Amino acid sequence: FPLRFLNMMACNYSHRPPKTIAWVVRAIYTLYDDKVVADAAMSVSNNTQTTATRVPMPEFTYEWACQRFGMRQLVEHYCWDLYLSCSEHRDSSREIAIFLKFLSEEYELKYLSFFLYCRTTLQKYITFDANTPPLVSYPVMAAVIGRAFDSCSDALRTTIMNQTKALMAKSQHANYCIEALDFLELMLDYYREEDLNFDRTLRQLFEKGDENGDDCLQEGEFIAIVSKFLPQWGYIKLRRLFLKAIHYNDPPDDTALSFAAFE
Repeated sequence: FPLRFLNMMACNYSHRPPKTIAWVVRAIYTLYDDKVVADAAMSVSNNTQTTATRVPMPEFTYEWACQRFGMRQLVEHYCWDLYLSCSEHRDSSREIAIFLKFLSEEYELKYLSFFLYCRTTLQKYITFDANTPPLVSYPVMAAVIGRAFDSCSDALRTTIMNQTKALMAKSQHANYCIEALDFLELMLDYYREEDLNFDRTLRQLFEKGDENGDDCLQEGEFIAIVSKFLPQWGYIKLRRLFLKAIHYNDPPDDTALSFAAFE
């Protein structure tokens, strides 16, 4: 339930009838495309030493509507229409169901950013049409997998490629192409799985380094555990890394590193 999104509205327009699936999908495609542009602008801003950051889908959607419609009543009509229509059609449209997970933050911002990266990469080869599900071929999928998982192991990329081949074998489309959404869902599932595995590995590493069991890494503990994985880094470089990392502590602590900052 996208409580944060609904809490941005001053009025309750839950009585409004839902829009059609076609209306919702067109709205979703527009929001996706415009968020990619906004995120790219954020990246440029960060390179020029500003504090701009990417925003989650609830804030982006509301801010987008404010810029598009201006009047608060029109803004809130649009936002309620979008939410109510997504809720109405989530079981009938996977496109809508995925978007609602981003809007409700069931899928957090990093997953949205990855999804949009894959979708944008696909757009170099295909066009997303709200009326006709776009199809992707094996060479296109191979190119996107190579870019999206370039820092992962060959074994993982091979596993994903084998899964795409399995989907192609079941395809009813010409040349064994599959729908772009099927491919994007597959990519997102593997990314989330890898991310969860990475978080578990980090937690295990953190707990192994936390010798005194205070749920923090002192400078010596941090250097001892990280040096095992970065043996080429000397003491001075590792200490600089520690001093930089402690600024991410919440609440602030300039003597030890919390797991949130370590992560």
